[in-house]
Amino acid sequence: MICDKFASKSNNHLLSVLLSSLALFASVTPSVFAAQVNLVQNGSFETTTATNSYQVNNSNLSGWQITNATGGGYTFLTFPGQAPTNVGAGAEWGTFGLWNPGGNSIPATSPDGGKFIVSDAAFRNSSIYQTINGLTVGQVYRLSFWQAAGQQVGFTGATKEQWRVSLGGSITYVNSLTLANGTTATASQLSTNAIGIATGGDVRFSSMMDNPSQGFQNWQQQQMLFTATATSQLLSFLAIGSPTGQPPFSLLDGVSLVAVPEPETIGILLFGLFVIAFGQKRLAENNKKMIA
Repeated sequence: MICDKFASKSNNHLLSVLLSSLALFASVTPSVFAAQVNLVQNGSFETTTATNSYQVNNSNLSGWQITNATGGGYTFLTFPGQAPTNVGAGAEWGTFGLWNPGGNSIPATSPDGGKFIVSDAAFRNSSIYQTINGLTVGQVYRLSFWQAAGQQVGFTGATKEQWRVSLGGSITYVNSLTLANGTTATASQLSTNAIGIATGGDVRFSSMMDNPSQGFQNWQQQQMLFTATATSQLLSFLAIGSPTGQPPFSLLDGVSLVAVPEPETIGILLFGLFVIAFGQKRLAENNKKMIA
């Protein structure tokens, strides 16, 4: 009888601890899941008014803007499976494709699926950008995206491609640009009168992609950490490549910006899960003793 009373009292204490842990778990869990909300609009580039691959402008790709100089930026939204033959219907110099070594090197889509951006990295370079709202000053955010690299059909020679990524600042038009091989090209050498680029923000560069002549560098995911300095900030991508005249193209898809949970929050969540699991085990053991 005494053992039963002791076991019953122990169970009541464990239940109290479990209920407290569950309350703590319930209070912390929403903040952890809220941190996973993607603040980027149309980060997968699926929302568009077009029904075929096309040259991007400021009205046909929801959520995004593009810097336009003479003739517009040479940036395209490409539909699944069309990169080898139809990067942009109605492009200024006609529809074109990217080299597809072996006939099967370019996947129909990125790992994110659906449509994706294809941007010339050394000709009429154009930034694609949007304003991110709902940021918390001082909060760390994780930017994730997929990148790949290709070369326009009809051209040869090894190329380099990457993305210049910026959070914060504003769009400024400049007269020269440092290319992926470290050389500087003037706006006129890039066949434009000015290059729209984000300045004054936190600038990062994606991993360099070294593409052999007539080659394709498959999709790879990139992640970067940024700390917000305002509640609304400009997020921009600018394709950077080299050399000029051997059209290097940078591909982009699956852009995501999410808050990174504080270490303390994650620690509390893990501790709560441990207490709940341990408590359930002890309750089961006590119940067995009472039955015995």
